Amino acid sequence: MLKDTPLTKDEAEDFARLMTKEGASSSEIVDALDNLSKRDVSIQVMIDSGLGKKVKAQRKHADAKVAEAADKLTAKWKEQVANVQKKESEAKGDAKKEGKGAPKAGGSSDSPKKADKKPEAKKEAPKTPVGGGDVGDKRG
Repeated sequence: MLKDTPLTKDEAEDFARLMTKEGASSSEIVDALDNLSKRDVSIQVMIDSGLGKKVKAQRKHADAKVAEAADKLTAKWKEQVANVQKKESEAKGDAKKEGKGAPKAGGSSDSPKKADKKPEAKKEAPKTPVGGGDVGDKRG
């Protein structure tokens, strides 16, 4: 395996199966966790394959070496997720700055904010008594 080689979903599923395989030795699991720590694992692959959950579960393994390796990998991945979220947040901030410019005079802008929107009242159909509509009619 090459360091920083992106992990495919199939490979991630193989690692997940290895970690939960009955009879897997602690050294096999630690090796798998170490290999994973050297790979580039996308957030989507972690989610789609269930690998993130499997690694997280290993943090409670009876063998302290397995638990420690899983804890380190989980911390690394959490940091990776935080960095991605930070970059996305910064990109959204930059997009807003580059957007349609400053709001127009009077505080309005081309795109209303969520707080500015008023909930629409539910429109109810007129209530018509069963059997017609002349019941209670006072027209005489």
